[in-house]
Amino acid sequence: FERLVQALLKARLGFGIEAWGGERGDWGRDAYFEGDLVYPSKAVTTGAFVFQSKFVEGANAAGSKPEKALLAAIRKECDRLLKRFRKATCSSPRPTVYALFTNAALTPTIRGKVKELLSGVLTDSLLQIHDGGDICRWLRLSPEVLQGFPMLLSSPAPVTFDRSAARAVVY
Repeated sequence: FERLVQALLKARLGFGIEAWGGERGDWGRDAYFEGDLVYPSKAVTTGAFVFQSKFVEGANAAGSKPEKALLAAIRKECDRLLKRFRKATCSSPRPTVYALFTNAALTPTIRGKVKELLSGVLTDSLLQIHDGGDICRWLRLSPEVLQGFPMLLSSPAPVTFDRSAARAVVY
């Protein structure tokens, strides 16, 4: 999931996006960019951008309730961010924009809780939250990324791909 988000970020925002995640010393970043970026809107934003992925196992299964697992992961991430900020272990500036990507479908209530937790730590950051639906829309706009993840094309339940319309749908 983390690599998929990184690939989508590079495809949609540019190759300047640095893929970090998967390492102990990634300072809570799955991807990072510092400078001018056309994100989160069509306007140019200047600053430090941190992109974080949170995969919730089984979040899209019928009857699933991903809220508890997602919020627990966000709380842990907030604790890690606070420790990094206190110890100044991160050599780059605090993020101007912090974007969270999750495979879970977010209701307005869950989205509000996630923003509340993150805003308690990232007080001066613009927060962007993208759920599974947003990722599907990005995949529709970037079918070449989807082709790089054949497991999504062959998965029996989570994803179907209509090649003629170049659309991906994650359930």
